[in-house]
Formats: sequence, C-alpha cells, structure tokens
Amino acid sequence: MLVKVGSRELELGGPYLTELRSSNEIVHDVVSLRERMEEDGYLLIRGFHDRTKVLHAHTSILEKMEKMGKLDRDTLLEEGRMADGSKSIFMGGE
Repeated sequence: MLVKVGSRELELGGPYLTELRSSNEIVHDVVSLRERMEEDGYLLIRGFHDRTKVLHAHTSILEKMEKMGKLDRDTLLEEGRMADGSKSIFMGGE
C-alpha cells in the first residue's frame, strides 16, 4: 500500500516506512524492554502518557508552527500539513 508522506508516496512495509512494533506486551519486563530498545532503537508503549496532556502538547506545537508560517494555510490546523518549502522547524528549546 502506498502512503503519501509530504510530497512523496512511500510503500508501507518497504525500506523507508514500516509499522512500529508495540512493546505493551513486555512493559513490565525491564530486560525485554532493553532488548527491544537495542533491536528496534525505540519503544512504542501505547497509553504511557496521559492522553489529554499529549493532545494539548500536539496542539501547542501545531499552533507555534502555524505562527511561524510552517503549515499549509489551506488545510485544517489538526492536519499539521507542512507548507510548500518547509522542511524543518526550530522550536527554540521550548
């Protein structure tokens, strides 16, 4: 399946885009978590952070990006679609 990422289409499951592996089933096993971190380079633990706080942080970041002109003004803020020519953002350590 092709997935649009920015202006590119990438194959899900291909060399550049794959599904993240959940670590919820081993969340109470520190040794397994360390092994998973070594294997994958990340830990995906769903529900680890309070959802309300995550959504607030998400919105705050998108609002800052919008003020900086980094988001496409013809789309909804929640979509977080980058404006043409925007490739990165510096948050200033905030």
